Amino acid sequence: MIHPKQIVIGTDTRQSNNMLAYSLASGAMSQGVDVLFAGVVSTPMIAYYSEVHQIIGVMITASHNPYYDNGIKIFDKGFKTVDELELKLENIIDNGPFDVLEHWGNLNITEAVEKLYIDFYDKLGLKPSNLSIVYDSAHGANYLIAKKLFDKYHPNALQINNQPDGLNINVGCGSTHMKMISEVVKSRNADIGFAFDGDADRCLVVNRKGELVDGDQMIYLFATHLKSKGE
Repeated sequence: MIHPKQIVIGTDTRQSNNMLAYSLASGAMSQGVDVLFAGVVSTPMIAYYSEVHQIIGVMITASHNPYYDNGIKIFDKGFKTVDELELKLENIIDNGPFDVLEHWGNLNITEAVEKLYIDFYDKLGLKPSNLSIVYDSAHGANYLIAKKLFDKYHPNALQINNQPDGLNINVGCGSTHMKMISEVVKSRNADIGFAFDGDADRCLVVNRKGELVDGDQMIYLFATHLKSKGE
């Protein structure tokens, strides 16, 4: 049986997020589970916090889909849940048991998820650059954290699609609509462009010509960098 003592919940910017997040939190608290609510954060932020603190992380998001879709991503100590655990969760949802407890769990609004994520970047020893960068937040989950990080390390970066209204997530922008980032990079003579999806666990890149950079090339760059560090 699954008996977590604490879970952390985050959301993207969809209209239905708070309804789902607080419903899930209510259910968890009724079973004695303490809930940390992080608000609008990216999926990698929830996954990282879940791993560091060895707890269940829940992200309310439908990723790259339109606003009227929504869903739940669950992380077990930082890793996406395996089929076996998902089947157990589904069985509990369908059949219980749900105990009537004398003491419910607590709900706390937290900024610790963001702080931990920023601390991770600070430890990388990154140096500010004068690169001309454009990044597309898809009116989604990273529109807040991305700006904080890019402003810190790349003060010349331009953020686009960073005004979520609950309905415009992924609409004609982000990693599923690369034409916009390509055109903005070319029009500004920028050096590079990054486009994220709605929950920011996906990032596509265009070069200064507005051409899509193949994912294999990105993996090669990451791999050679890590190898040079002995990692």
